[in-house]
Amino acid sequence: MKFLSVIFLCVLALAYAKDCPNIDSCYCTHVILPANVDFKAIQDLRQKLTGVKILLTVNEFNQGLVKTVKQNNIDGLELNLKKLDSKNDITEFINTIRTKLGNNLYLALSVPSKTEQLAKYYDLKALTKATDLFILQTAFLGASKNVTFHPSRLSGMWDMQNTDSVVDLMTGLGAPLSRLAITAPVQAFKFTLQDNGMTTPGSPALELVTMTRSELCEKMSNGDNWTLERDQDQAGPYIFREKEWISFEDATSMDIKAKYARVRGLAGIALKDLSQDHESTKCGGSLLAAAHAGLSKQTRAPRGAVLRSLEREILETPARPLDTIHVSPYRISRVIDVEGHVHVIRQDTRTEFECSRQGYFVHPHSCGRFYRCVKFDQQSDEFSVFEFDCPAGLAFDARVEVCVWPGSLPDGAPCSGSSEIAPVPKERFVCPTTPGYYADPENCRWFFACLDHGKSGLTAYEFRCPFGLVYDEHRLLCEWPWLVPSCKSGHLTGLELDSFEFFGGAAKSTLIHGSGATVDIMEPVVKVNCI
Repeated sequence: MKFLSVIFLCVLALAYAKDCPNIDSCYCTHVILPANVDFKAIQDLRQKLTGVKILLTVNEFNQGLVKTVKQNNIDGLELNLKKLDSKNDITEFINTIRTKLGNNLYLALSVPSKTEQLAKYYDLKALTKATDLFILQTAFLGASKNVTFHPSRLSGMWDMQNTDSVVDLMTGLGAPLSRLAITAPVQAFKFTLQDNGMTTPGSPALELVTMTRSELCEKMSNGDNWTLERDQDQAGPYIFREKEWISFEDATSMDIKAKYARVRGLAGIALKDLSQDHESTKCGGSLLAAAHAGLSKQTRAPRGAVLRSLEREILETPARPLDTIHVSPYRISRVIDVEGHVHVIRQDTRTEFECSRQGYFVHPHSCGRFYRCVKFDQQSDEFSVFEFDCPAGLAFDARVEVCVWPGSLPDGAPCSGSSEIAPVPKERFVCPTTPGYYADPENCRWFFACLDHGKSGLTAYEFRCPFGLVYDEHRLLCEWPWLVPSCKSGHLTGLELDSFEFFGGAAKSTLIHGSGATVDIMEPVVKVNCI
């Protein structure tokens, strides 16, 4: 459903994130329309959006407005005050409006994001008693003049021009999180660069103009050589080409902001100028749908699970939205020098390392570095790679998965910078045709559960035996390595078998630990059933 004749703002609330048969009313809990809207259109809207609160946005208040609201079956008002006098005047004004409206009508207050205005004019603790919802205007946070910026950055420790800092200020001034909604823009913002060699946020710019969502989509789909990059928290996407630099919102940034709202316990998210939004795949689909999905997925998930999902989304590099868009391999970071100046730098996220298993692996060209391969989605073939450096003078030992003195490596081998301690398996594991549990042919500490989900081929799920044990696929348990003849690989067990002899079914073994200490062990002390 499109409302091309009016510009309206839609507020999404967590309490309304649920499945409903009418997808239009399911997306929005509040629709805020201009005060001069055709009242017949409001009645048509009322029939289509069941259960949605319809509000009028006004800059000033008069007695006739109350009559208009009640006669036209409008649920309440959103106050967007333009004239600010003092804290006491604003508080008295809001209390008067609440008295005139009564307790049955809804009252939302649009709150500026400028820190000096918030502290000087808004007694948020007192206003909470008369206001149902605070709509924080984070759709255009602004920045210093004549530089590029994203209008609705989510976070940052270097200034107050980001949503998270303003939310913290609001709560510090007395506003409850449960009555606070943040806003995001649907339109885009185009900058003309002074120097096309300077393209990071904060680069010198000549002018700033707004773009409709349709104009952005056309630019992204019709032109080549666009580079997509994201600010440090991944919630501030922008594209650039030659002297054009455009910041905007997309499905990824909206999903991150929706998860942020859930983690912080906010009332929800508001989208500004929603009439520009549409389902076009040219620039990533509907922002409203993306925001709703971020609020409604895993609605019963604990806060920690949502937080981990948010962290993964911030760390992962999003896929390319269009063939005309090149995704930058760099991650934006900010460095503050000793004089307090903020510098925006790019860090290369590319890696020479390719994962085929989960776990910790030594760098192929330097044993003083290592990688961790993580598969967040077992049904996907994609891995996330995290790179680490050992402390100076140490080397990574994949047998014990820690950094050690180079002399502790097998045969006391020095860290030459080119040898691999435990080579990464070169081939991805492919399940056979029969469901079951199978040892990893290249690393017997790992094993796979091959399950039939009714799709083409079996799905492999990775598991790892506890430290020092390997998987016995005949007995379906993790066992000491010398009791699993099929395990030909001795690495990654943490122990080396020197010799053993059997005494009435019990194995007496002399084991040499990585530190060089020896210990006699009879028959396995511990068996771990892995299924």
